[in-house]
Amino acid sequence: MERPIHVLFFDDDPLMRKLLTALIRQHEFQVTHAGDGIAALGLIQAGQEVDLIISDWEMPGITGVELCRAVRQMHLPNYIHFILLTARQQQDDFIAAIEAGTDNFLLKPISPPILKARL
Repeated sequence: MERPIHVLFFDDDPLMRKLLTALIRQHEFQVTHAGDGIAALGLIQAGQEVDLIISDWEMPGITGVELCRAVRQMHLPNYIHFILLTARQQQDDFIAAIEAGTDNFLLKPISPPILKARL
C-alpha cells in the first residue's frame, strides 16, 4: 500500500493553519504543519518525507520565498513541490517567487475548490 501524499503546511496564523489542515486532510493527504519557516526548514533538514510544501509568503524569521530557495538548494533525493500562499498581486513578486523555485500559487482568500485543484 502506498503512503499518503505528505503535505508540509506552514503559516504563522493559528486559525489559518487549522483551517487549511482540515481542508487538506479532507482529500486524504497526510499533513504536518509548522508555525514558521525555520521550523519547516528544520523538519526537511531532519529528513521528514515531504511531497508538497504549502507556505505563506510573509512569515517571521524566513519568508516563504526564502524557504523555497533553501529547499531547492538542498538537492534532496525527491522533488518537493512548492505552493506559495499569498495576497500579493504584483508581477515582480510572482517572478521572484518563480525564480526561487515556486511551482504554483494560492491566492488569499483561499478558495476550497482552487485548493483542491492545486492538490
